[in-house]
Amino acid sequence: MMTGVHGNMLNQATLANSLGLTIPTVKRYLAYFESAYFIRFLQPWYAKVGKRLVKTPKVYFRDSGVLHQLAGISNNNQLLGNQIAGASWEGYVLQQIIANLPPGILPYFYRTKDGSEIDLVLVRGNKPAVAIEIKMSANPSLSKGNRIALSDLGNPPAFIVLPHNLDYPLEENVRVCGLENLWKHFETLL
Repeated sequence: MMTGVHGNMLNQATLANSLGLTIPTVKRYLAYFESAYFIRFLQPWYAKVGKRLVKTPKVYFRDSGVLHQLAGISNNNQLLGNQIAGASWEGYVLQQIIANLPPGILPYFYRTKDGSEIDLVLVRGNKPAVAIEIKMSANPSLSKGNRIALSDLGNPPAFIVLPHNLDYPLEENVRVCGLENLWKHFETLL
């Protein structure tokens, strides 16, 4: 069941109903999985932007290998043809970034009820310092919802992280890069 919710907002009632368990039981299991470092809850960023914001956390497996094993994926071809490929990449990138953040930088995601969103917002001193959108696309771009979210967040420097070793500006204040190149840009921003 958890492979189906990886990278999505957590709905404990749906999980409980699907498993035939009570919500308190599901909460206990999820708390155990979190304390055992199997899963990570990414909390939403609550900005005072005068919009209705999502306040439900997203849930991710911390180890993409565990996710792939539970989903029955044993090689790269199976992964690329699977519906969880994008969510798997997103979870992997999030884990790599969050595990290496300097002290004082906190990770969140941002999403409004109308669907404007950013996958990862790195916050320093209660202010968004960096916005990161994670995509598997060969032709990355920002959606209208991404642009609205960036505006809501005060237009911090933004990155689109791809599973390729690219590094180029997409537009002013938005850069496309691979995970490896992201770190050199963080040196001046975080």
